[in-house]
Amino acid sequence: MSMMAFLLSLFVAFQPMRYPAVSGMFYPSDPKALRDLVDTLIAKANPPKIEDNLLVLIVPHAGYRYSGHVAANAFKLLENRDIDLVVLLGPSHRYPLRGISVAPFASYRTPLGTIEVDTALASKLIESGVADSVKNAHVSEHSLEVELPFLQRVLKKDFKILPVLVGYARPEKYRDFAQKLVELIRGRKAIVIVSTDLSHYRPYDECVRIDSITISAILSMDPVELYNGYFEKRYELCGIFATVTGLFVAHELNASGIKLLKYANSAYVTKDSSRVVGYSAIAIYRKELLNEDERMFLLKVARDAIKARLEGKDPPNYKVTDPKLLERRGVFVTIMKNGMLRGCIGRHISDKPLWRTVQDMAIAAAFHDPRFPPLRADEFDDIKIKISVYTSKPHPIPSYKDYIPGMHGIILVKNGHQATYLPEVPIEQCWTREETLSHLSVKAGLPPDAWKSGCSFYVYTTYRFSE
Repeated sequence: MSMMAFLLSLFVAFQPMRYPAVSGMFYPSDPKALRDLVDTLIAKANPPKIEDNLLVLIVPHAGYRYSGHVAANAFKLLENRDIDLVVLLGPSHRYPLRGISVAPFASYRTPLGTIEVDTALASKLIESGVADSVKNAHVSEHSLEVELPFLQRVLKKDFKILPVLVGYARPEKYRDFAQKLVELIRGRKAIVIVSTDLSHYRPYDECVRIDSITISAILSMDPVELYNGYFEKRYELCGIFATVTGLFVAHELNASGIKLLKYANSAYVTKDSSRVVGYSAIAIYRKELLNEDERMFLLKVARDAIKARLEGKDPPNYKVTDPKLLERRGVFVTIMKNGMLRGCIGRHISDKPLWRTVQDMAIAAAFHDPRFPPLRADEFDDIKIKISVYTSKPHPIPSYKDYIPGMHGIILVKNGHQATYLPEVPIEQCWTREETLSHLSVKAGLPPDAWKSGCSFYVYTTYRFSE
């Protein structure tokens, strides 16, 4: 933790209550009118079903008259889900915020009641140095406030919130925040809400065109591309920095899918096509290939294999009957130590049962990665194991342009040289597609620009989990 972060953490005093700033303007101030309106919007919403583990929802934040019917399609997915923490990420419209600010309030008030802030979590983020707390950014900001009544109506049990405003920073700042946030909320029943509208005050046809391009960029789940494209004026959304942060969080949570729930714009309500604002609702989720017991077993298999080798023994032999653990799939095992890579070895395809491939790759990553010396016994307690199980076999793509960092693993082949990166590598490094391919070329023993011609590319997808 930096000295500045340490000093700030000493002086953050959470004020008791943040009162509504836009009640009566963006949504009704009368409790019954507000409750009835939200309930009606939720009842009329008809989003596609997503039965998988919801991770992130991207919703608009205009007045309910304009965008409430869009937001409702996301919030309806939270009905009957067990959630005790809602992380809210939004832009700062009225304060020139730089970096990331956690709200300095112990609770938020709406006409429907009071919601407690998870001040312990907020304090830990501030203490870690990944966020500050700028009161002036939060006092009159509407982007988070307007989402709260929806949460109060769809979540039937008590929950806490973490309100966060996201201003300008480099992508590495958003990545670091995402990594620390996910570390701190691991094991919680959490959902992340990203608040953003799309293009603002353009003619109808232009609004629809640029919104379509922006939505496609979000659906590709490449936060660095979205960030760069915004500054190159290819994409338009007021919550750009919150959305980029949300995508980093989604990758840290090992998201496997994303879906557009609904798109509309203000002309739907105003009938004015000369100055139009766009709105979308998007869900990011994780489809579980393995259940918790299966994941824990494979992590145990990996760790036990490494421990046995350190002790000069053969790896344990297990009696496995679970069909999923007997499937033939590609596997990579990654070993981290103190946040740094300590070994990573895998196979794109395997003719062995999944658990046995994990066992073999764990030993290979610990003792046979040529980039590192073999793991020592005194390092064993300090390592963290991550397993990547292939959900699709490598298949060729026509062009490197079809490769989506973060979603695809990539294999480059040229003149007998070959190298691969797992899907998460460019996200962790904040690389663009082109930077990723340059690094991959060097990894394959080729010049940095070798990827530009004469290469074959293959992509694959994985299911990731870790200790």
